[in-house]
Amino acid sequence: MGRKKKFENRFEVVVETASRLFLQNGFEGTTMDDIAKACDLGKATIYAEFESKEDLMQAVIVRHVQNNIAKLKAKVNETQENYLEALHEILFDRVMGIYDRVTKHFYSVEVLMAARAGFKNKARVRQHREEEARIMANFLERAALNGEIVPSSNYFRLAKLIRKGLAGLYPPHIFDIPREEFEADAKDIIHLYLLGLTVEKNA
Repeated sequence: MGRKKKFENRFEVVVETASRLFLQNGFEGTTMDDIAKACDLGKATIYAEFESKEDLMQAVIVRHVQNNIAKLKAKVNETQENYLEALHEILFDRVMGIYDRVTKHFYSVEVLMAARAGFKNKARVRQHREEEARIMANFLERAALNGEIVPSSNYFRLAKLIRKGLAGLYPPHIFDIPREEFEADAKDIIHLYLLGLTVEKNA
């Protein structure tokens, strides 16, 4: 009963609980009965919020992406200088956070996203990723104004290219790589991408 008070509404209770159970047992290993029992709700109540377990999984993914954007916005608000360094820190922390979650929990949200590339809320997640790219573009523009990188006519495109370039550091490419090796690779790859912005004359 105390757990419910931590959430504003029933929707959040169910999504948070499903997220935890998917992480522990995987999507296939979790039933709507399991989720209902863990929420202390009837299964009919769960279905009143979500048409299917697939819909619930999609809500978990969207919530995860929204949380990432909220963290990124908070970083923007607290950064007043050294914008390129701050962006490097953001990208590195994101990549290593994903690595740690995926290697410790095979059923992490990132694995769910990689395994279900065709889920029907894909367009909504794409919108959130576009928003994430716009926030990164804001970092890049501030870095240019601060003399840290060469100015560009399209910071949004640069941000999207950086995100795409780092795709090799996300599932399913990161399994079976020792953490020390992965950490060194991540630092160097991110450094190379951001360093390129400081020398590119035709950006």
